[in-house]
Amino acid sequence: MAKRSGIAIKLNKAKLEELERECPGRADRVVQKIAQDVEAYAKDHMSAQSPSNPGDPPGVVSGDLKNTIIAEPHESLPNTWVVRDGVIYGWMQEFGTVNMPERPFFLPAIEAVAADIPDELLESVVK
Repeated sequence: MAKRSGIAIKLNKAKLEELERECPGRADRVVQKIAQDVEAYAKDHMSAQSPSNPGDPPGVVSGDLKNTIIAEPHESLPNTWVVRDGVIYGWMQEFGTVNMPERPFFLPAIEAVAADIPDELLESVVK
């Protein structure tokens, strides 16, 4: 089985759970929108140059990496969405290897989307 690696943001879900109690379905829609924004940013900011410069997002050659980035609800955790890619080499691009420098695409997407989230929301849910 392929080794999986990823980036995670730990959330204080108490505020999301409160939002869910007050407005059923709303917390999940907020988390869904954030996850879909991360997906879109990661796809939209792939480099047109291949290979891309070290530290820049990877270049598109076959389109496999870009086309497999997806935001989807977690199988068993409510109000939880996962953004992932479906290729074995995605983590190698994100973090680099001993033979290849990193070409991150998820972390810049997370940072860009997080920068657009209202401070009040971030302060209430991010630990």
